[in-house]
Amino acid sequence: MIKTHAPATPWTRWPRLLGLAGLLVGLPLLMATWAGLTRLTAPPAAWMCLAVAVHAGLVLDLVDWPRGGPRTLLAFGFLLACVAGSLWLSVAGLVGSAFGLDPWASALRLGPTLFVAVAEPWLNPANLAWFAAAVALGLGWHARWRTRRAPEAA
Repeated sequence: MIKTHAPATPWTRWPRLLGLAGLLVGLPLLMATWAGLTRLTAPPAAWMCLAVAVHAGLVLDLVDWPRGGPRTLLAFGFLLACVAGSLWLSVAGLVGSAFGLDPWASALRLGPTLFVAVAEPWLNPANLAWFAAAVALGLGWHARWRTRRAPEAA
């Protein structure tokens, strides 16, 4: 069998730090994109959670983060943070526009009671199915059994 690259060292610090940095930089950008698409389309644009799951998978694949439990938990936490932040920002944009505030200023003033009152109708079965599909995609993408194999020599 021909080795295509050196074996990955799972406990190397730099790939993990780059992966975390890629997720942290992508988080506010994806939240703002999701909130903007919510303003243009019908709220809450739940199909965007698939794009968030793909983003997490691509970033962690790019830095060759080893598959398994920690990677899956990191991607799931990223998905939850992005869903919660983008819903908060979407509600803030909707409520804040009535008061002449931009979404960022409204997000700082928005309370949990008003958030739940506005966002509760958005959590219908169709949108929850999009969220469940993103979780399933993320679990499949980051599972330990999905490993890369080196091409066999002819």
